[in-house]
Amino acid sequence: MPTLIQQIKNRLNQLSEAEKRVGRYITRYPELVPNMTSKDLSNKTDVSEATVVRFCKSIGAANFKTFKLTLAKELPLSKEDLTDFSSLKKNDAPYDLFCKVTQLNKQAIESTSLSLERKQFEKAVRHLKEADKIIFLALVVPLLPQWMEATNFHDSAIIR
Repeated sequence: MPTLIQQIKNRLNQLSEAEKRVGRYITRYPELVPNMTSKDLSNKTDVSEATVVRFCKSIGAANFKTFKLTLAKELPLSKEDLTDFSSLKKNDAPYDLFCKVTQLNKQAIESTSLSLERKQFEKAVRHLKEADKIIFLALVVPLLPQWMEATNFHDSAIIR
């Protein structure tokens, strides 16, 4: 079965001009879309929010949220992607940088969860439960003391 991006490319010629703008943007910047609202995407492509929703339905998604979830699941998760920051450009708009960094972080979290071995994870949790003390090491985390207080980590130590 073709990916969502491939489906968009295959159907591009069958879409209205406004929907084509949405499709072209998504195929060029798929990593940005999962963090966007329909309003954000409509602004980036100079179309109405209704056009964004129509585009999603034309591609086979029930709505924009479903479309974004499907797209996010299909974005590549490779080890190279986790340390490749080449998608970040000096002239990127602040919100675009935010979306790109968010996507990279999501990929790192997903990759970590996929690489965990259940037995090793459970062993680590057992050791943490049995520990008399857990020491958190943090660098440049100014709110850590407040977080520890709010979460009742009164017996924990902070090493700076």
